[in-house]
Order: sequence, then C-alpha cells, then structure tokens
Amino acid sequence: MLTIETTDLEAQDHVLRYQLPVAIKKHNVGLVVIDSVAANFRAEFESNRERDGGASLAKRGKELMQLGAMLRRLAREEGVAVVVANQVGDRFTKPPSSTPSRTTSANTEQSERGPASAGTPHAIQATPGGNDQLAKSSAGSRLLVSPDPLALDHQQRWFTGWGDIADAPAYGLKTPSLGHVWTNQLSCRIALLKEPVFTSRPLVVSVNGEDRLNEDVHVSKWQRWLKVVFAAWAPPSEGRGVPFELSGSGIRHLPS
Repeated sequence: MLTIETTDLEAQDHVLRYQLPVAIKKHNVGLVVIDSVAANFRAEFESNRERDGGASLAKRGKELMQLGAMLRRLAREEGVAVVVANQVGDRFTKPPSSTPSRTTSANTEQSERGPASAGTPHAIQATPGGNDQLAKSSAGSRLLVSPDPLALDHQQRWFTGWGDIADAPAYGLKTPSLGHVWTNQLSCRIALLKEPVFTSRPLVVSVNGEDRLNEDVHVSKWQRWLKVVFAAWAPPSEGRGVPFELSGSGIRHLPS
C-alpha cells in the first residue's frame, strides 16, 4: 500500500494531478482512496465564509467540480477505482410545537401543523403533502422534516444515506460535507453505519432510593452496516443495509 499525505488544497491538487498518475503506472495500482476529500476544503474555505460569503462558496463549488472531473478522467484513463471518503456533520430538526414562531419558515410551519405518519423508506417518488416521521427523541417527541417535496430537508434523506429509517435515533441524522455540488458528481454513494452494543446490565440502578447511571455499563462491541445510498448499477439498500464486522483478516459479511 502506498500512502501520500496532502496538507492543503495546493498540495492535494499537485499530488492528484502529477504524482498520482505516475504512482499508478509504477506500482500497478488498482484502487485509489482519498481520505478525506472534505478536510482540506473545509480548512481552506470555512475560515473565509463569514468574510467572503457567497463568493467563497462559489469558488469552493468551482474547485469541487474541477476535482471531480479530474478524478473521473483519472479513473477512466488509468483503469482504476477511485473511492473518496467524506466527512459528515450533524443534522438537526426542530421538534413540533403547537404555536409556530414568527421567525419560522413556511415549510417548517407546515411541518409543525401537519400530523405525522410513518413514511416508506427509500421511496424515490415523494408524495406531495405527505408527512414522514423521521426519528424519535429519547423523550418521545417526534422530529419532523418538511412535508414540502421540493424542500432540501425533505429530499436529502435519499441522497445522504441517513434519516430514511423511521425509527432511527436522533443522533443518527448526518449530512455528508460538500453538499449537492459533490453529490451530483458521484456515480455511487455508500454509507457506513455503526452502533454500540452495551453490556447486558441495567443502564439505571437504584442507590439509596435514588436512580443513578450504572457505571459498569460499557460498550462490549460495535454493530456495523454497509449501505448503498444510490448507484447506477444497484438499488438502494433496504433498512440499515448489509451487516459486516472488522477482523484481523479484513472485512467479513454477517448474516442479517
């Protein structure tokens, strides 16, 4: 395995444009992994966003399109597979309230007024006016997305890989970095999910009549899933996807 470190966007562009094609031919490379493509873009543009505003986003979008075109050309000319790992950020939704505030957008107000009904995961065609239950918080209050089929928070469940399972926990709502500009250049997106499995001890114990968290409870192992979000040659995965585990010999599929 050959590893090349890039510390900033300028170094990343130089390596991908000049050094990587030479390394592919020299070492007979068949797989190129970039981890993470969002890191240098965030470091370069996040600090300038407040100062430059839309100009910074426009410049970032232009450079992302150039990077995507270069990677597609590299994959086609050199006959290699290019896998790009991406950072994710948390996505927040507002719990419904009986009295919408004046500052709430029309889409949010409509989401708060409408009754929630369980949506069908992975439905490509959105039903106008239909409300989908996205997740439940620990307190039992439902977190809703906008019922407007043209709203981003309604559509992004089907191209981010997170948020399309009705009973998913609130902390499972994630959004890949770089947004639509990067998403529209991908031929396939795969989401890797994992959840902790705790020891079989009660989470809460009673001490002198008071409920306290059990300090003996800890993570015994992790459950992992691989999920096809979208691809031209495969349908989206159902539910959480295909379970797998990491071992010393590599990745192993687990029975569902």
